[in-house]
Amino acid sequence: MPAVYRARPQPKAIGRILERNHSILRAFKDWHASAPTMSDIGGMQWLRNNGFAFEYHTHVKHASDGGTEVWVYDTGYKLDSDGAVKPVWEP
Repeated sequence: MPAVYRARPQPKAIGRILERNHSILRAFKDWHASAPTMSDIGGMQWLRNNGFAFEYHTHVKHASDGGTEVWVYDTGYKLDSDGAVKPVWEP
């Protein structure tokens, strides 16, 4: 199958995507707090349904417990080794 060329967004567009992702992550934090029993099951789906662009983030951290944290500025999500997705943020 031939490779599909996708033009990279310009820097201003990337900034807008990051700001949108940041806003979605802040809403994800509120959603997780209001529905903690549903959040473990549908966290990734919630992000996807709300338009989170998973390929755009500012940094990734690997937690000592085996999880992976994906950050957009000061807010992110943690993908635990068991598949649960939870919001993380800097105080």
